[in-house]
Amino acid sequence: MNYKFIPDSIKIDDSIPLNYSLDEFLELQISYKQSFEKILTDIVDFAYFDNWVKNTINDLPIVNDKEANFYRKFSTLNSDYIYLRNNIHIEKLDFKELNELRSNVNKDFLLRTYKKVLFEGGDYTFFGSATDMDLVASKSLVFEFAFDAKECATLDICNFYNHYKENILEFIAKPIADALNCNVSLHRYSAIPELFSTEDNKESIKSAYLG
Repeated sequence: MNYKFIPDSIKIDDSIPLNYSLDEFLELQISYKQSFEKILTDIVDFAYFDNWVKNTINDLPIVNDKEANFYRKFSTLNSDYIYLRNNIHIEKLDFKELNELRSNVNKDFLLRTYKKVLFEGGDYTFFGSATDMDLVASKSLVFEFAFDAKECATLDICNFYNHYKENILEFIAKPIADALNCNVSLHRYSAIPELFSTEDNKESIKSAYLG
């Protein structure tokens, strides 16, 4: 399956000289992502975070896009609402590092390479449309808080993220930033529009809005 990456910054063609197939490229992306997430889950209990969300607000709708959404589908953070949103730039690894990734993914390797692999170029990057709300620090670990705003039963539920953003930062961003000595950003995804939907789903959503 071809996944949609936002921002569209992964240069798969850069890896062709290293004889990757698209499937191999994806497998290495997933391996890196899930290995790095083991470091994150040693720092933060994301399942506990989900319990806090559910105890704080009733029925916050989950975005139903797991099959199409690379970031969510291959997440191992054990959360319905939070996942690592950085692109996985394995094309930036050199030949020696790629051999390590293929054969010996350990914590030392990940800590040496994650800023090269996970961070974007420049100072800021749009993780969605070109609006201030989707502007994120490029040199940071980005965690996306996702919920389906279309399915929220009340305005209070829809505004959960705005009301509790500082709590989320305290629970997730601060301990990770302290442990890894890096910047951590939060990004909200309300599924309006549904960026990772199939075309059929997008047409259904469009029809619902147009009546």
